[in-house]
Amino acid sequence: MLQSHKRVLYNIYMQEFVENCIMDEEVKKKIKSYLPNKSDIISMERVFSLFADKTRLRIVLALSIMPMIVNDLVGVLGINQTTLSHQLAFLRNLGVVEDARRGKNVVYSLKNKTALTLLSCALDFIDEDNAKVEELVVDF
Repeated sequence: MLQSHKRVLYNIYMQEFVENCIMDEEVKKKIKSYLPNKSDIISMERVFSLFADKTRLRIVLALSIMPMIVNDLVGVLGINQTTLSHQLAFLRNLGVVEDARRGKNVVYSLKNKTALTLLSCALDFIDEDNAKVEELVVDF
């Protein structure tokens, strides 16, 4: 409760600060120079939309533990094979996962380990100050 109260006070303080703050053009120009270009923003949007699907998130998290074949992923995730295959193809085409034939089976594994860093940051964001996702959404 105290933490939530501190956030409210902080938000009020920041709102008052922003309302009373007038930046000169040089400061605005400097801030703009630190922002990513439009192409990078579009790429970032694509990365975040990639993980906006809970099935894809679960696949990546499962494969972060160990490489698996489709049947094992179906069992672990409890989803049908058609959905899984569709999402694996999507992730493979974007370079997030890779597949390798091992006899009769195709083993899927993470190709892009940076995805784990991004997901780890997302978990840290959720866990920060033991806050629930719902509380974070309300505060923003």
